[in-house]
Amino acid sequence: MVDPAAFGDAGHFEVMAAETVAAAKDVPPAKGFAEILAPGEPEQRIKERRSRESISVVEAACEDVKTVAERFSVALPESKIVAREPCIAILNFTRK
Repeated sequence: MVDPAAFGDAGHFEVMAAETVAAAKDVPPAKGFAEILAPGEPEQRIKERRSRESISVVEAACEDVKTVAERFSVALPESKIVAREPCIAILNFTRK
């Protein structure tokens, strides 16, 4: 965590940080890439997508989650198997 006050006025630091990110994004991306992402952007996009759609969980982990949920009387959202691969099944928990 960076304390903006260590660099002077916090507002000025935020402006400088935003300008730095904007300058980096103005650079053409490397061949094979569509855009330049700042730190945290991939994670934010994943969070937004999972909030809209669903979260895939390996079947064994899903069983562990169900066991703990039952132990503490926590209701889980509906889930379904959407893909199977050798040794694993991918389950989607859909938000209601």
